Amino acid sequence: MRPGYRAFLLWTVYGIMFAGWGAVWIADRIEPLLMVVLLLAMVAGLYCDVRGRHVVRTSWNRLLLLTGLGLAIADWKFWSGSWFLAVVFLLLYVGTVRALAPKANRDLQQMIGLGFLQLLAASVLTVDLGYAFFFLLFFILAPWALFAVAVKAEFEGEPDMLRGAVAVEGPIEAPAGAERLLSRPLLSAMLVAIAMTMIVTAVFFAAFPRLSTGVFGGRLGSTRAVAGLSERVDLGGFGDVLSDSSPAARLVFERGRLPVEQLYLRATVLTSFDGTSWTAPDRGRVMAAPNGHLGLAAGVEPGEPIVRTRIVTEDLGTTIMPLPQRAVRVASPALRYQVNDQFGVVRTPGYQGGLRYHVDVAPQRYWRSINWNVPRPDRLPAEVVRYTELPDRTQLPDEIWRYADRTDLGWVDEALLAFQTDFDYTVELPGDVEPLQVFFKRRAGHCELFATALALMLRAAGVPAVVVNGFRGGEDMGDYVLIRQRNAHSWVEAWHPRLGWVPLDPTPPAPVPSGWLNRAQERWQEFADAVWFFWMDRIVAYDLATQADMVRGAQRGARQSGQVLRQLGGRFREWMRQGGAWLALGVGVLFAVALLWWFRPRRRNGRNRGATETPSWWLRLLRELERSGVVRPSYEPVDAWFRRTSSDPQTADLLRDYQRWRFGGVGDVAELRARAKAQRRQLRAMRRSR
Repeated sequence: MRPGYRAFLLWTVYGIMFAGWGAVWIADRIEPLLMVVLLLAMVAGLYCDVRGRHVVRTSWNRLLLLTGLGLAIADWKFWSGSWFLAVVFLLLYVGTVRALAPKANRDLQQMIGLGFLQLLAASVLTVDLGYAFFFLLFFILAPWALFAVAVKAEFEGEPDMLRGAVAVEGPIEAPAGAERLLSRPLLSAMLVAIAMTMIVTAVFFAAFPRLSTGVFGGRLGSTRAVAGLSERVDLGGFGDVLSDSSPAARLVFERGRLPVEQLYLRATVLTSFDGTSWTAPDRGRVMAAPNGHLGLAAGVEPGEPIVRTRIVTEDLGTTIMPLPQRAVRVASPALRYQVNDQFGVVRTPGYQGGLRYHVDVAPQRYWRSINWNVPRPDRLPAEVVRYTELPDRTQLPDEIWRYADRTDLGWVDEALLAFQTDFDYTVELPGDVEPLQVFFKRRAGHCELFATALALMLRAAGVPAVVVNGFRGGEDMGDYVLIRQRNAHSWVEAWHPRLGWVPLDPTPPAPVPSGWLNRAQERWQEFADAVWFFWMDRIVAYDLATQADMVRGAQRGARQSGQVLRQLGGRFREWMRQGGAWLALGVGVLFAVALLWWFRPRRRNGRNRGATETPSWWLRLLRELERSGVVRPSYEPVDAWFRRTSSDPQTADLLRDYQRWRFGGVGDVAELRARAKAQRRQLRAMRRSR
């Protein structure tokens, strides 16, 4: 076997083993040190197959396999506690033993099967985008590896690889002649077969969506707690979230759209303040909504349009479902809800992880259009009175009581304008000090300090107010809006005498990082997130609803294309009526001439290029020889007949140069054609002179 074929065999088989190992590595459920050891052992096995000296002897196989089984049982009972992870470890262990031992053809086939089983097991452990790379690697290499092993077995007279020969010590070899199968037409056919298989697989994937989330269970992201979404928030413990660009959620607008600058996702509502920290109220009642549809208390004005959005969150470390302002309905099948009716906070008791759910939203009014120039109410509804409670006055800065004696609420707009223009946003505050005192002294702080200051001012003036934590804004990615961890935000909801609870945001805009490096990093992160979201939303979570969305999108595209074609047809008819018929005829004639010229017969007269068929000028020379009375039997090769009948050295040189050009691509075809023409003329002259 030529070294090229052996490399082809070994690299495809070990490539499949690497694909299985990489998929398990991406899952991050096996100890990294153990995974590195297994990878090094796999590389050592490849080296042994090339050199012909193996670490493991064939007689050790049974003992080593029993040892692996014992280690897997021990892993299940004492270490990982998971029988499934123990099975994954056993697959990796057996593959490593197979790599280090001498191999018969059936062992090579078993290595391919073990790589597939490792890939299959990893699909249960992870939905990471990196898994797609290793799956694609296996998909491409598997046909080549099976072909290479089958060819080796066929040439060795071992068609049944399940009962193949016993492995022997030495490098992997195969009988001479097998390399001839690695021809360009066969390799091209294999590539076409792989491409067709991928197309058919994609069609089946699109036609038969999953009916449930199965082993993934709806967990669509990695666990990552978000600052500010807990039910107790200390003013000094906000942390530096401004630089955290990790994704937190994604919004896909299916009907209508909310402006990104007005996008607020509510999560935690904080109602009680003790001077240093905020806490949340009771969680509310637990309920199972019919078909997963939950109606919320937010009212909808007559004729107000409804925006429908699909939200996909990472695992935010909480059971709270972030919802847009004025959400009127939530739909998430197979989940129970825990609802605080007064503030519309929704939780998913018993489940904490990445979520997918639909939300109907009544678009919120422009916040600054709310008229606060109204008298302060003399009496408050009983259910909101407790949201005016304050800690002892000595615990609060004097600025909190600035508007306490006002009899109207017009000062709210004044305070909002002052916060927006006279204060700066920063997360760099000194520790071990009173956060509110420092905030008013430095006239700078983060969003929780702005929200706390305004909420306490409102309470001091007798206006019920709470602090809301969630997310503000996001990045418009075209098909969806990306919300990052750094979009975590705090704002205020105050009780308006005529409108009820309304949102207020006193925080000025945060500084935007500048510089080409930051911009390049942002672009790369946007591209990576778009690829990741397509993988998670259209591949991992592909279900009947997603299929229906795709069908509706295709129908909309078809309708729009039909409208465009009809418009073009109408314009073309109008143009024809205005005298464009003759011009169209001329264009058609030119097009027909161009087609005839393009498909004209071409002569194979390229320089330094061999031919797959016998050229016409050589056939004319052979016919001239036959006319001269030199008859060639049908069984005699042309070159042998030519040498037998042509004793002229010039003719022999012509035959040699022609064969070098025909079968090796060496030589100048124009020169050969001229020499053949001269030889033909010489033969014709000799024939006529007889």
